[in-house]
Amino acid sequence: MSKAVAVGGTGQLVAYYYLQLYLLGVVNVPVDIVVIDTDDILPGIVRIKTFLELLRTSAAQNNDVAGLALPTVSTHKIEAQEGTAFERLSGIKNLPGEHPVRAFFDRESGQQPLAKGLYARPALSTVVSREQIPEPLLVPAKDSMTVAVGSIIGGTSGGLLAPIVDRMKSLTYKLNLESRLRAVLFGQYFAPDEQQGIQAVRLQSNELLVLRTAQESLDTLDLYCVVGGPEGPRGKRLTDRERQQHMPWPDHDEHPVWEGVKALHFLLTDTVMPFRDRFEDREVTAFQSPFSITDARQKLTRAVSMIRTLLAEDIVKKIACEPFTDFFWGQDLPGILIYYWRIAAKTAGDWDRVHSFPADVQSHLAALWSGQGGREWSVGDIFPPLAATHGVRPGHIARMGWPKLTPDLTWDNRQFVTPEETARRAAAVLLFWILRKAV
Repeated sequence: MSKAVAVGGTGQLVAYYYLQLYLLGVVNVPVDIVVIDTDDILPGIVRIKTFLELLRTSAAQNNDVAGLALPTVSTHKIEAQEGTAFERLSGIKNLPGEHPVRAFFDRESGQQPLAKGLYARPALSTVVSREQIPEPLLVPAKDSMTVAVGSIIGGTSGGLLAPIVDRMKSLTYKLNLESRLRAVLFGQYFAPDEQQGIQAVRLQSNELLVLRTAQESLDTLDLYCVVGGPEGPRGKRLTDRERQQHMPWPDHDEHPVWEGVKALHFLLTDTVMPFRDRFEDREVTAFQSPFSITDARQKLTRAVSMIRTLLAEDIVKKIACEPFTDFFWGQDLPGILIYYWRIAAKTAGDWDRVHSFPADVQSHLAALWSGQGGREWSVGDIFPPLAATHGVRPGHIARMGWPKLTPDLTWDNRQFVTPEETARRAAAVLLFWILRKAV
């Protein structure tokens, strides 16, 4: 399985979109995704992580009930250090004026309180953050692609991308791994909000610094894509909106973040581009994308329409009561319900103790998709708002392409402790396959 290491806010955003596209079946490549930031991890990424964990039938394997390999999501928030950069580097509270550390930072940077953020100063991020990243998170993918993604203009990713890539390359030697290291590098692609303390001149300085040192520090990359840059278009990045439910998608395929998503997919899946000796020649400037925003929106509309019908019409409860089940619903969809119902009965000790199982699955479907009024996000909160959906006939649901489950499939008792948990996992499987296969 290929691996993506998303660093900083921009890296998080790209990873978030990519995971949404996987859930929708727009991309079919399961990826090991690692998200690293000094800021909080996006709530949408956390929700996708917990949802994917519900699909697993074994604690030891990362497959769903039909044997489909699932993405893995690992997150790590770097805790900001107390004190200033001068104090962190020197170990001295009141740094004397002639101390050598002053040769590396100007007064403003050196006296910056690290606990308040890194304010787009890459050098500080490198100094205080790299040591906190657990090494297992950076182990490259074996016999596959490992792609780092982040901006080269901000404090977190601008400072950490090169050290992370360098460490991953060292691990390929240490662990005797074959992995092609690649990167999606974001130049300046948005107009900064100077009211938040991020100055345009600072971003331009960061970009220039990282680009000038990229050939030396990122020479281990065999391919890379650059998004944005000095001559690229500028958008407005609404970082607060990225943390809210139903975050909108970009309006067009040329949006820089969407370009980054497409570049990530290309670098994760390409196996034919040869290695080039000169660093400059390894930049990928053009490639054919297999998906578009229009494709993704259409897929989302079909999936949400089917899910809303499933909820509004109490489909699971109707299937359980239908005397002509195969005629109306086929065999595959009822087969999923029977499979999990059988697990619930064995967990409870008798079929008579799980007579409410279909109603429980229906209830968990609503809770997973729409939430229960608490702070925890629902699966539906992950996706952008839709202007309209359409009705779906039962025949469309029956013919959707459900996985075929057989009674001889095994499961891990540690994943199905109670009938209630089994019903919840069954509901998650139904949502997952509708998102991916809705027609």
